[in-house]
Amino acid sequence: MAGQELSKAALTRISWAALIFGVLVFLFSALAAAGRQPPGFGWTETMGVILGLLSIVFGYRWRRKARESRW
Repeated sequence: MAGQELSKAALTRISWAALIFGVLVFLFSALAAAGRQPPGFGWTETMGVILGLLSIVFGYRWRRKARESRW
């Protein structure tokens, strides 16, 4: 169904899911190397942090779009 926009309620739910997912992935990835021996930040943690930040950014943008839409 190309060209159809999501309803405000659906966009709000998706934005909250993206925000929560992003925060969890970011925190898990950022703290994953804390107890490891030898300590270090590998490529998997880096990719997790990037994925988490992207999810947070998109969730925030979708949340703003849902707030700004007039229904």
